[in-house]
Amino acid sequence: MRVSRIFSVKTKISAVDAIAANAAAVGVPYAYFNGDHEPSSYYYLRKHTTKITLCTQQTPMLPTKGESIEANWIFMLQIPELNTVHWAIIDRSGENEEYNYGCKLS
Repeated sequence: MRVSRIFSVKTKISAVDAIAANAAAVGVPYAYFNGDHEPSSYYYLRKHTTKITLCTQQTPMLPTKGESIEANWIFMLQIPELNTVHWAIIDRSGENEEYNYGCKLS
């Protein structure tokens, strides 16, 4: 498979860097990665201030729509420069489609 080959890199690089290095292989235009664009999610994912967290009951900011930690894998993406938080919700049983949403912090 083409995608699995991208991530079988033997050096220690991030998934984002692996995708950037192989952008054409996954159908992403080169300009998206070379700075010839407005700041994008890629830009913010590479910043040291951006945090991705697997939520637990102790996570201080859980999703706003009341999704259950027991029933779902919930990942929180915090981007301080945009003053936003986003959640990716993945049903642990695999019965429901995954989805995501976010909100601006006040």
